Amino acid sequence: MKAFFAVLLMCFVCFSCSKVKETTKSAIKEGGKIVGESVGEFGKGLSEGVEKSFKINISASEEITNKGVSFGKITLSNSVGGSDNILNVYLIFDQDFDETLSLKVFDNENLEMGRTSTFVSAKKGEADFFEFQFNKKTNIDSDSMIFME
Repeated sequence: MKAFFAVLLMCFVCFSCSKVKETTKSAIKEGGKIVGESVGEFGKGLSEGVEKSFKINISASEEITNKGVSFGKITLSNSVGGSDNILNVYLIFDQDFDETLSLKVFDNENLEMGRTSTFVSAKKGEADFFEFQFNKKTNIDSDSMIFME
């Protein structure tokens, strides 16, 4: 009789452990899902914050805007041995354009720290990325100002 109760008790303990194990697994899985979603949202918010704080400030001379040139997306990259010294500027053309564009970069104290030029040829209605590579010692920061002429 004692053996019967011992076997019955063992079966009950095994079944209970299995149930607890499955419940624990389920809770951990659900917790992991919530943490994963939170980390994803945190990463997205962090990325948006960095993009917002590192918005590239660029302006153009009145002469350039009168020739139908406007800006789209602007990205920053590095050359070999450089640090944030290449601007990729998406230019939109409302008129035919066939000229050299020059960019100057100024620091937060309005001191010039780099300039470069690129020949640009486009027809009315076209748009494309154009690369402006500065000296590798030019480091464009979030508070830099860029002027196109």
